[in-house]
Amino acid sequence: MLSAQPEAVIWAAGAQPLCPAQVKGIESAQVVFAEDLLRNHRPLGECIAVIGGGLVGCETALHLDTLGKRVILIEMQPELLADNIFLQNKMMLINMLKASKIMVLTGRQLTQIKAQSIVLTSEDGPEEMVC
Repeated sequence: MLSAQPEAVIWAAGAQPLCPAQVKGIESAQVVFAEDLLRNHRPLGECIAVIGGGLVGCETALHLDTLGKRVILIEMQPELLADNIFLQNKMMLINMLKASKIMVLTGRQLTQIKAQSIVLTSEDGPEEMVC
C-alpha cells in the first residue's frame, strides 16, 4: 500500500479520451476528465491522481503541481510520453516533471476506483492507493 492519498482522479487519456468500461468505478463523482478540469476549473482536493502519461496527462499534472496540489501521475506504459511527439517537446516535459514534486508511476494500469482508494495493477500484482 502506498502512502499517497489522492482525493480526486483525473482521467487524462488523450485528446480523444479513452474511458475503458472495464475500470470499475470509472463513473464515480470523483473522476474528472482533464478537459473538464482545465476548462471549468473544478475545485479539487489536495492530492490528485492523474491517469495517463501522454501529452494531456503530463500537462495536466504539471498544471496541478503549479497550483500546489500533491499529484500522482500514473501511466500504464513503461515510460511517459510514449506517443510520437516532437523530441524537444518530450524532453522539455520530462525535465519539467523531474523538477516538479509530481510522483510518477509507470507500468501500472488503473483497474478500480473506490470511494477512498484506487487500485493499480502492474507485473508485480495489484496495489491499492488509499484516498
